[in-house]
Amino acid sequence: MIEEIPQLNNFELIKSNLKKQIEMAQSEVLTLEELQTIEQKINNLENLYFDKKVSEEDFKKEIGQLYFERNRAGIVNLSTLSEFHEALKLCNIDDETIKKVLAHENAHSSMAESLEVENNYKIRFVELADGRIGFIPSVEFGYPLNATPEQKREINQKITNAPEILSNRDKQRLDIEVSKDEPDIFQK
Repeated sequence: MIEEIPQLNNFELIKSNLKKQIEMAQSEVLTLEELQTIEQKINNLENLYFDKKVSEEDFKKEIGQLYFERNRAGIVNLSTLSEFHEALKLCNIDDETIKKVLAHENAHSSMAESLEVENNYKIRFVELADGRIGFIPSVEFGYPLNATPEQKREINQKITNAPEILSNRDKQRLDIEVSKDEPDIFQK
């Protein structure tokens, strides 16, 4: 007699896959300091490119390497707001924080979509100074292939400025000084 294997419904399958992705991402992470160093290099390089102080060819080569370093560990990529929501719940994030994160990141995503720019949600896990694993939610976006540096800067600024309240990472991306004592909007 052949035993039937119960079929998971789509939601259960998605949830199971998300849980596996989260566990894998949390098992190999960058330190927060490593991530901040890489992101500062990315911001500096983008500004040089936007100001036409580095060639398109050099920019693509250097930014590709920095993205590789930044994205090599600790990331869960999510296609929809529903998946993003479920992933945050699976990370045991409290409901109030989830609500703030969803509103904030969806503002970035909605602006990207209004500009017809491809984007997706991410949760990045990092090792904090005390050894705990923290999370950084974000929306990653690209640029149209034919966009000029000026158009890319404008797209970047519009998407980054979209939420009502900017996170510290948004402020850094826009070269707005952030006090080390200033908590991020997702901290309790």
